Amino acid sequence: REQLSGARLGFVLGMIFLPLIFWNFESAAMKRDIRIQIKNIRYAEGTIFLCLSTREDKFMEVCSLNWQVDIGAKGMTVFVAEGIPEGHYAISAFHDLNGNGELDKVRLLGIPKEPFGFSGNPRIILGAPNFEDCAFVVDEETSDLNLILKEM
Repeated sequence: REQLSGARLGFVLGMIFLPLIFWNFESAAMKRDIRIQIKNIRYAEGTIFLCLSTREDKFMEVCSLNWQVDIGAKGMTVFVAEGIPEGHYAISAFHDLNGNGELDKVRLLGIPKEPFGFSGNPRIILGAPNFEDCAFVVDEETSDLNLILKEM
């Protein structure tokens, strides 16, 4: 049975652990912080719920990540979403005015009673926008996003 010399042992261990070191460095480098400016806040109370989704089929229902932003003033607020993996996303948001944690809607019609918004600020005519209307890419060039709340 042959024993490994110090140099050979160091080489073997380096070959095992070196990829792990670079893998951790690479995965950390692929996460980004996104500064989200939420504009057109008309009420100085309540909470804004943000849903970040990768699901094209249910992007307003299934969140990859979600946040709650407490509101203390009208106008605009800034929220920084930290450590977002690079990828293709869309954000849906609503301003919960009554504290029930849900977007209140007019029965039967489904029209929102509370302010809402989407990344990309698509035009809302009849019905909710699709994922592609709201989609954006998180990469090394992404840093700011504007989201304008609307009311029906």
